[in-house]
Amino acid sequence: MKPWVYFGNEEEIDLQAISVMGVSVKTADNPIGYFGTGLKFAIATLLRTGHEVRIYSGCVWQEFTRKPMEFRGEKFERVIMGDGVNEVELPFTTDLGKDWKPWQAYRELYSNALDESGTVGLEQDDAHGTVLAVRGDGILEAYEARNQIFIEREPKAVTPVVAFNEGESTSIFYRRVRACDLSVRTTFTYNIIGKTLELTEDRTLKYDFYWKGAIVEAVVEDLGDRDMIERILLAPQGYLEPLLDFDNGDTPSELFSSVVSSKLHDARLNKSAIALWKKNRPEQDQFEVVRGSDADEAVIAEALELLALVGAELKRDGFKLIKAMGQRWGLVRNGEILLSQLCIDKGPAFVASTLFEEHLHAHECIGDHTREFQDRVLDRLFYLAQQIHGVK
Repeated sequence: MKPWVYFGNEEEIDLQAISVMGVSVKTADNPIGYFGTGLKFAIATLLRTGHEVRIYSGCVWQEFTRKPMEFRGEKFERVIMGDGVNEVELPFTTDLGKDWKPWQAYRELYSNALDESGTVGLEQDDAHGTVLAVRGDGILEAYEARNQIFIEREPKAVTPVVAFNEGESTSIFYRRVRACDLSVRTTFTYNIIGKTLELTEDRTLKYDFYWKGAIVEAVVEDLGDRDMIERILLAPQGYLEPLLDFDNGDTPSELFSSVVSSKLHDARLNKSAIALWKKNRPEQDQFEVVRGSDADEAVIAEALELLALVGAELKRDGFKLIKAMGQRWGLVRNGEILLSQLCIDKGPAFVASTLFEEHLHAHECIGDHTREFQDRVLDRLFYLAQQIHGVK
């Protein structure tokens, strides 16, 4: 004969919690369940799937059974609670939670036990004020596979919003309880701990984007293990992690940015992580220094000669050639002149004017759109006219 599985709570249950809908009073500060219908769902599910269900409270054992009934031509089975002498017809049928499986009933009963500082096992603890005893194939299978329903081991890493457990999974956990089944695997077992997420009536997470956002937030901002970040960002296709949009994250940690920048050559690297990194890296690190071709250097040499004509002595080692800078032709960063390679196609005069402007910014501390800038440009213009026409 199969053993009973016992769910024990310290407090003695008020049986109105079973006979009245919409009642939920938990002793825990942060209970897992809050609907008040979970116990009823579990009892209905277990009876519907052929289990024996009993409850001990107030020094009396009550047994739950089924009684056929008909409503508007449809047949149902009403749930009955009795102590062998008296019976109470409960206000629900075995169709309550009709999509639930026995493992979900186990999850609910164990969650109640956790909320009430109780225990679950194959032996009854007489010290408990309330004991729910269940016997049947499904509940025993759930008990034996309880590590797939609840997280009981210590996490590998903990952030304010997510605890990371070693080992792949096909589920997302919420406050240590299995709350969302996936069609893909995860690199780690994710347990959402620091956010209050909305659940459906069958205790599954209602909105995917909230728990996905929690994982992204944890990895981007708080996870302090380099190897773990790498494993998440390099996870292969067919796993959850390549589907996460890290570009929705806030400012990344230095460690996250370091991992991304060190793995840019790896084709497996999550593309949204690259997008986030690009948006947040220091601007001076966004520019790729290039070596100009012979043709590029010939244009630059002519531009430097033009600059010399207007009295601007700028050497070739006085600036860096950058592959591209968006819509900018040149700029100064940390006192250094940067010239876009793209402006070379516009010819020596354009290059010279760009370098002249950045030279004024870098070496004479003259800002854009100022009277000083205007005066200096006009001064150079007429200086050149003097040189051309020999006017003193």
